This record gives sequence, structure tokens and C-alpha cells, in this order.
Amino acid sequence: MKKAQMMSQPLYYVFILIVIALIFFFGFKMIKGVLDTQEQAKCVEFKIGLESYFNNIYALNPGTKISYELSVPKDATRVKFKDENNGKRISIDSGYCEQSFYLSDLKGIREILVKKNKVSFTLENIIVSQKTVIKIS
Repeated sequence: MKKAQMMSQPLYYVFILIVIALIFFFGFKMIKGVLDTQEQAKCVEFKIGLESYFNNIYALNPGTKISYELSVPKDATRVKFKDENNGKRISIDSGYCEQSFYLSDLKGIREILVKKNKVSFTLENIIVSQKTVIKIS
């Protein structure tokens, strides 16, 4: 073996180590990005699910009462319902959920605590002053 060949062999190992380190670094970064996106998707699923349940119970007969359960992001601690006009502004206490949303004709509680990344609640179709209102509890 020539001296030049012996000197180039450690450079191959250094190059391979650098490539492996870059793969791990960017791989972990991509995995974290995917996990963050998954948690943000849970915010959207919550919003769409609550709106869908709200619309379904709104169309049913007065007195109808149905319990539901929805998933929320892993760092969520509670879901807040703030009174606004004739409804509620709904927001999730989570670093992943930045947007709040509004549902008209919604009455009831002010917040729901999160248990095991799930929120359980009951929607009831009631009549108040000859107007259909959904009560959340």
C-alpha cells in the first residue's frame, strides 16, 4: 500500500461520519416537524368536529341531548368558551392552536378541562324565547 492511499482512508471515514451526522440531524428535525403538524391538525379536527356536532344537534328536535368526545393537542389543558354576542368564542389552551372560532346560539359552560388529550361534553337543543339554542355542558 502506498503512503497516499493510507492517508486517504481516514478521510473516507471522516466523510462518512459527517454524512451520518447530517442525516440524523435533519432526520430528527423532520420528525419533530411532522409531530408538530400532527398536533396542529388536532386543533383543526377539534374545530371541524365541534362545528359538525353543533350543526347536527341544531337540526334535531328540541330537548335532544347527546354526549361527544373530541381529541385535542397533547399540551392542551382546557378549552375556553368566552361569551360574545349571541354565542361563544372557543379557544384551546395550547401552543399548537393559535386561532379561536365562534359559534352563534351556543350557551352554557365557560371551560372544559382536558383529560388524557380528550374533551368530553354534552350538547342539548333547547328553545329560549322561541329561538333554538344549543347548550353545552
